[in-house]
Amino acid sequence: MTGVAVMPLVEGGTLEPMREGPIPTVCETRETWTFDRSVALPARLELRTVYRDWRADDMRRWLANDGPRSVSRRFREVLEQDYGQVVEAAPLAVIDDRTGNRLEVVELYDVDKPFQAAGNGLRFLSRDDVVGGNLRHLDAARRSEPIDMGQPRRVVTERIFNLPVPLNITPWTLEQAGPATFLKSTLEWRTKRQVVHVLDLTVTRRVVAAARAQDHFAFLRQARDLNGVSFGFTVEKGKMVGTPGAKGGGVPWGLVIWGVIIVGAALARLAGLLG
Repeated sequence: MTGVAVMPLVEGGTLEPMREGPIPTVCETRETWTFDRSVALPARLELRTVYRDWRADDMRRWLANDGPRSVSRRFREVLEQDYGQVVEAAPLAVIDDRTGNRLEVVELYDVDKPFQAAGNGLRFLSRDDVVGGNLRHLDAARRSEPIDMGQPRRVVTERIFNLPVPLNITPWTLEQAGPATFLKSTLEWRTKRQVVHVLDLTVTRRVVAAARAQDHFAFLRQARDLNGVSFGFTVEKGKMVGTPGAKGGGVPWGLVIWGVIIVGAALARLAGLLG
């Protein structure tokens, strides 16, 4: 049998398409960084990730097949690709709620050198764990086949930065939509030294038609610029120095900011995204 014919039971009737269910939030991560003012001391990093729905089932299978030690080692190795040497400050903790199909993983690390050298100071660059981790499609000038986006889903990462000194950069709220995706990137200040960056990505459709492929690739190019945050500090006598009179701030990856100077080309690009 190659197909199935379905007939309405009432003469002249039509078939009503089934409504799709709500899009599940399958992964929520809270990433908390606490930096010391001394550049010689490591940063403390806590990751609390809640998996739900089919992502919780996937994580349970991984833990059962490979064991917590192997999973913990893999998590650490992924972090070290971006931040260099990472030391576990506590064993991996797993909190499994099978009734609610919710699994929480807690990681705690000391990151030896979280910053990169930049001029007479240091720069922090957050990792690509939302857009790149969920949308791995290669940009192609020609596309003749539809793009499989996987199951519709929502992924949220909240990054909390406890800074050693205040900075002075303006918060933002940016939204961007593609043919099968929606991304919201926000940065807000909770105190003069605590900034919070939230990335909220939703895959709204299972398939992108080949005719809309270039629209999807355009979304990806812009989304990757909004996927992270970067900020810098001046260093004097081994300690970080903030901006005088600062109220706090940070920048998306698509912008380059040092102190309170915004590169003109980056500012023009942001204006294009908002226009």
